[in-house]
Amino acid sequence: MRIDRLTIRNFKNFEEESFGFHRRFTVLVGDNGTGKTAVLDALCIGAGAYLLGIPGMSAPSIKREHVRRVTRRDGELTTFEPMAPSVVRCEGNVHHTELCWQCELTSLRGRTKRVDARELLHCVAGQVHQNGSDTTFPLIVSYGTGRLWIGPRKTKQPRSPLGRLSRFEAYRGSLGPATSSDFLRRWIKKMALIGFQTDQGPPSSLLAVYSAVVGCVEGAEEAVYDFDLDDIALGFEAGERYPFDFLSDGQRSMAALAADIALRCVQLNPHLKGEAPKETGGVVLIDELDLHLHPNRQREIVGNLTSHFPKLQFVATTRSPFIVQSLDGLGLINLSDKGVLEERKEPSSVEDMCQSLVSAFPGTQGMT
Repeated sequence: MRIDRLTIRNFKNFEEESFGFHRRFTVLVGDNGTGKTAVLDALCIGAGAYLLGIPGMSAPSIKREHVRRVTRRDGELTTFEPMAPSVVRCEGNVHHTELCWQCELTSLRGRTKRVDARELLHCVAGQVHQNGSDTTFPLIVSYGTGRLWIGPRKTKQPRSPLGRLSRFEAYRGSLGPATSSDFLRRWIKKMALIGFQTDQGPPSSLLAVYSAVVGCVEGAEEAVYDFDLDDIALGFEAGERYPFDFLSDGQRSMAALAADIALRCVQLNPHLKGEAPKETGGVVLIDELDLHLHPNRQREIVGNLTSHFPKLQFVATTRSPFIVQSLDGLGLINLSDKGVLEERKEPSSVEDMCQSLVSAFPGTQGMT
């Protein structure tokens, strides 16, 4: 799955706007209030429509708070009037088919209509019905600013790594506001135990998750499940090993992000085994990509994600000029300017770098 264009109307602060996206990585920048997170919310609804074709899964809808409101003053009173309908329209590629689909909320008391998404649902249903051993499904996941810190409320049927689960459980909670690291710990522990029981070493799917973690955490040389600590542990230079909760905020954020993406890939497409993170396509949305990261790590995160997950399409927001600098040949949308997708080339000189930063972050002009 890939989204090439998003068109929104009466959605949050946008009256009507259209955005194109790079097929691999697009970064959204702009001043506060320009709508960076709003674009991610709309993409979450648009991409999430795919889940309507997956048995047992629900899709995010356009809510009342998404509907744009305008300020009107009649006499001495100021009112905020909703401007329905609110529309999210996507164009892209789903299972090698070019499609266009739309979600619409016509009134505040109504429900999201997806009449114009029938072709998408028919495409998904066909793949689900086929569901052969070689059918590859796209990952669709969103990470908010509170990602991987607050576990979701426990239910009577929590997501469990034990037993034989449907591959589609990888979609469970993928578009929620937070992701629990508890499932990640239990799955890794289970797979490590399987490796011990079979005397064949860790399964390739577990090694793929370890590889993604090591590749995205600075200084990490190994990732293991330490049974003495009863926790995921990362090994660093000089033989130092730290459990997950002892890592810095930046290290823990990146480890959990990379591990969650990789885990969902191997769970969704088990036939790909250890190659699932590299062979799974789909859409990954990340709000504030630079969250908790040291500036040196901000320069590396885009390259790390694209190298370990080469077929995924990432769309992320950021406040970091260092991330913008690293977008060599990838996409940038500046919502403070014209909001048009442009490919960023690596600056060839200090002057080019300064000009690049001023264009993406106008407030940096004149700073030393």
